Amino acid sequence: MRYVVPAVVLAVVAGGVGYWVAKDQIAPAAQAENAAAAVAQTAPAAGPAADRTPSASNPKVASVGNDVILKSDVDQLYNAIKQRAGERAPEQDKIFWMLVDQIISSRLIIQAATADKLDQSAEVQNSIKMASEQILQEAYIQSALKGLDSDASLKPRYDQLVASMKDQQEVHARHILVQDEAKARELIAQINKGGDFAALAKANSLDEGSKERGGDLGFFSKDAMVPEFANVAFALNKGQVSQDPVKTQFGWHIIKVEDRRARTAPTFEQAKGQLLSELQQEKIRTTIDTLRSKGNIERFDAAGVPPQPKLPVQDALERAAAGQGATPAPAAQ
Repeated sequence: MRYVVPAVVLAVVAGGVGYWVAKDQIAPAAQAENAAAAVAQTAPAAGPAADRTPSASNPKVASVGNDVILKSDVDQLYNAIKQRAGERAPEQDKIFWMLVDQIISSRLIIQAATADKLDQSAEVQNSIKMASEQILQEAYIQSALKGLDSDASLKPRYDQLVASMKDQQEVHARHILVQDEAKARELIAQINKGGDFAALAKANSLDEGSKERGGDLGFFSKDAMVPEFANVAFALNKGQVSQDPVKTQFGWHIIKVEDRRARTAPTFEQAKGQLLSELQQEKIRTTIDTLRSKGNIERFDAAGVPPQPKLPVQDALERAAAGQGATPAPAAQ
């Protein structure tokens, strides 16, 4: 169950967290404040836990009237902050009473709002409904994704990745990027006369990311570069320089291939994060597609009017105008 904390509470807590983070020299205060702002916007918020009975493992740490605050409430608020602040978050015991005080403030606000019957307003009820629907959606998706992070789920996908990379190549190349073809040809002539490619790249290349390394791009796969660049780079042999400038959307390039090798597959551990992300996205898409196929869905325009069926001739004309071609009309009887 998500534990909801008002953003105002998280903002105040975050300010205190920033103090402790700076004090312990875990990270600059400014970074802590940035993390705090992120927490205030997106972290789960605090509210009563499901079981409100104090116990030895979950004692009462405070109360506001009849509203009991348990240690688990403090734990969940701290976890919400740590989730966003990461290593910048101080240890919980250092800010324990600050967290308790903020939960007390939260409960006081809730009690005052309830006394003023704000919980009964249409606006608040609608917001509660939207929040409830959001939480329910997240719970359903998390349920659908359950178990996908296991090695058993990811290993077949990893094996497919390794197989797809079996015959792929990588090249190690340098390049010099200039604005016009004439300049590129001038540099090619200098290189052919013995000019040092790396030195010319440092002096002339417009690519700020590689010029200080003598135009060095390191090893890359063919799909990592724009096609015009990649096609030439992968056609060159080790040590060769392109004899014609290569035009891309970035300008004109001179390319030198330093080395070639078979593409190396990442280890399973290195690939797990990306594989899991891809698998989760696919599962979400298929889950929603399945729900759509089974759902009784109707659509209406902004005025609440159902779309009118198109006559065959109207549909054919619209398809033709869109360049999709028209289905031949049946012959007249």
